[in-house]
Amino acid sequence: VRVRCPVRRLPKRFERLVLAFFMAGVMVFVISGSLTALNTGIDRTLPLRWLRLFGVAFPIAFPTAFVVTPYVRRLTARVVDA
Repeated sequence: VRVRCPVRRLPKRFERLVLAFFMAGVMVFVISGSLTALNTGIDRTLPLRWLRLFGVAFPIAFPTAFVVTPYVRRLTARVVDA
């Protein structure tokens, strides 16, 4: 069963951009949070430090994910049996 989203969806041509945005966001969120906690400890200032590191890392990760996605898809197609 497919549920229709009441929000207007983006055209297909934005798929690569949206994929890179979400992929980078999730990866940076998890990695920056875990590394911040490991390197500086867990205390009441962790969320602020985490957010600051996220703000530094995301602008690097997003364009990187956008650029490498087509290459990673081709590499994956070579490795995985269709």
